Amino acid sequence: MGLVDAETLAQYVVVGELGLDGRVAGSPGVLLAALHASSRGMGLICPAVQGSEAAWAGEIEVIAAPDLLALLNHLKGQSLLRSPEPGTAEPRKGGPDMKMVKGQETAKRALEIAAAGGA
Repeated sequence: MGLVDAETLAQYVVVGELGLDGRVAGSPGVLLAALHASSRGMGLICPAVQGSEAAWAGEIEVIAAPDLLALLNHLKGQSLLRSPEPGTAEPRKGGPDMKMVKGQETAKRALEIAAAGGA
């Protein structure tokens, strides 16, 4: 439609799913796309919900857009989107413990062998 200059868009890797209502939904592989864009000296356009994940790629321009209209306004310079900060990873909580299982010795032994790689 010619709303944004093609040369401007050529400087970015774009990741996300565009809904019929114009919202940009998350999609898998945003961090990998950011690392790829960084290695090629390009920026990244991604969903707003995944901006903090993409920011982990380091020195890369990340545009995290909630919807298509906000992205177009940013690219035209009318209303700039804030750069996302790298997110923090939540520590894993402990799962179930095999000590809690009473009996079932054969099943527990099979799980131990499978976990050790003995399949």
